[in-house]
Amino acid sequence: MRLRVTPNAQSDKIDGLRPTQQGEAFRARLTAPACKGRANVALEELVARCFDVPKCNVTLVGGQKSRTKRVAISGDLKKLRLRAGELLAQLQQPN
Repeated sequence: MRLRVTPNAQSDKIDGLRPTQQGEAFRARLTAPACKGRANVALEELVARCFDVPKCNVTLVGGQKSRTKRVAISGDLKKLRLRAGELLAQLQQPN
């Protein structure tokens, strides 16, 4: 899963899609600062909450020092795909 991270935000949330050089990415806003890995930890926690999996099932696999990050989520593939589809549908609804 690819995410474009904005640290120092007002709240922790995934609130849209954003084009990147690598393709579409979820836009994640984090209250944590981008220092000492705090935003990376907060991102793993946010993804775990959004996908209803334990934090230990979410691993940052790329972009440790970049705003564009990749995470891997382990768990029941059918449930993860369903939740990803629900998240995409929520993001595509007009506000």
